[in-house]
Amino acid sequence: MRSLKGNKRVMIAAGAVLGLLVFCLVGFLVYSIATNSGSNQVVSKTKTPSAVPPAGKTETVVPKGAETTVPTRVISKEITSTVETKATEVKTQPTAVPPKVSSTKATPSPKLGQVTTVTKTVVGPPEQLLLNGDFEAGFSDTGVALNWHSFQNDAVLVIFSSEIAPYIDSGHNGQRITLVQATQSDRYAGIYQQVGVVPSQTYTVSLHGHVRSVAGDIKKSSYGYRMQYAIDFMGGTNWQAIKPTAWVELPWDEQPLYGSEARLLSFTTQITPTAEKMTLFVRAWNKWADLNESQYSFDNFSLVGPGLVQIITVASTESVSDTGTAFAPGSGGKETLVDQGLPVTGTVSSKFNHDGQLLGGLFVLLVLSGRVIYRIRRRR
Repeated sequence: MRSLKGNKRVMIAAGAVLGLLVFCLVGFLVYSIATNSGSNQVVSKTKTPSAVPPAGKTETVVPKGAETTVPTRVISKEITSTVETKATEVKTQPTAVPPKVSSTKATPSPKLGQVTTVTKTVVGPPEQLLLNGDFEAGFSDTGVALNWHSFQNDAVLVIFSSEIAPYIDSGHNGQRITLVQATQSDRYAGIYQQVGVVPSQTYTVSLHGHVRSVAGDIKKSSYGYRMQYAIDFMGGTNWQAIKPTAWVELPWDEQPLYGSEARLLSFTTQITPTAEKMTLFVRAWNKWADLNESQYSFDNFSLVGPGLVQIITVASTESVSDTGTAFAPGSGGKETLVDQGLPVTGTVSSKFNHDGQLLGGLFVLLVLSGRVIYRIRRRR
């Protein structure tokens, strides 16, 4: 009888435990279904408010089941509205960090400590830009002054050599070009030099020289011996590429070839370069076919103006804050402070929280039930 009664007690206890477990499971399932359906409805109805609502309209969206409000404030001269939205399915734990008001620029801001470079161009003082313009630095083996280059056409014998007193302007040397046995008209020979200049600045060109011929008179030679200069404002070195109209005839009439008194003439003009380089050409010109000798003497050529550009670079370090400024529509480009939604800290998913609590409770009930059954069986 005792064994039957003991078994009956065990069966009753076991049935009670199983019933309790079934009741808890059914309750858990019902709760889960209700929670999921409610969360879907809340999410589908939740609207995300814009940071700046349209003027004259205030929209308030309050989702169901909300527990925490996160205000969004826009401060503007034209627009003042408050939009409240409640977080769904979350619990916000208190935080000790005070709220921060942040703003952002429409364009990325520079990093902290960025180094900026400021370049300032300064035009140098006026100076003589031609090298060996006085022809005192010497001559090459071909008789052309150092730092100068020569050019000529054919059908004439050309001799480059140094010039001496009394056919020079000053110093001890000058440049001479001798033309003889010209079998065709328009025979040329000359020198040129390329220099660096500053565009749009004013430069002064000065030339000294004279022409000597057997006839020694422009009327006898019909202006047959002349000197010309030209400037290539793009810095080219091909004298034949210069247009004929770009050559300027120097107003120097010829003198007797072996005259005892030679008069050195001068010419000065101003020019304005258009590029960073230019080339000065000076040439002797035999207009007619003439087998007689003619001599062209050059001295003291100068090109005076601003020299090479001085570039001054200044580096400065700027401390730029990473916090920018936002511009609200209708603010006229003025800075408008915009409070963004504050970050949520210390949050735990409500579903995970409740499910964990229920599962933990079921686990405790199972342990207690097991202990009860174990004690009852042990008493037997």
